[in-house]
Amino acid sequence: MKRTFSVLLSVALAGSMLAITADESFARSRSSKCKAYARAEANRVANEDVGNGALLGAGAGGLYGGVTGGGAGSNIITGLVGGAIGGAVIGGISGNSKKRQVYRMAYEDCMGY
Repeated sequence: MKRTFSVLLSVALAGSMLAITADESFARSRSSKCKAYARAEANRVANEDVGNGALLGAGAGGLYGGVTGGGAGSNIITGLVGGAIGGAVIGGISGNSKKRQVYRMAYEDCMGY
């Protein structure tokens, strides 16, 4: 009887330790997956901001180059290139803080906070 109780207690203790280990492993796995998901979402948003900034900057720069250069093609092209570069930089800078917000929100949503 004493031996049976000892074996049952050992089995119960081993089972509970296995359950705790499995639960911790699942939590780490979920956290890793949520981090990857949040990183992908944040990068997607940041890339959109850079692209949109470049597009808007190119449009504004081309318009400015056309107006100030009297419609000369070289001024329009210079305005397009300069505007695209400036817009991409400004879009990237403004997208950086948004990227952190999107990462945090996506991670918390994935983890169920």
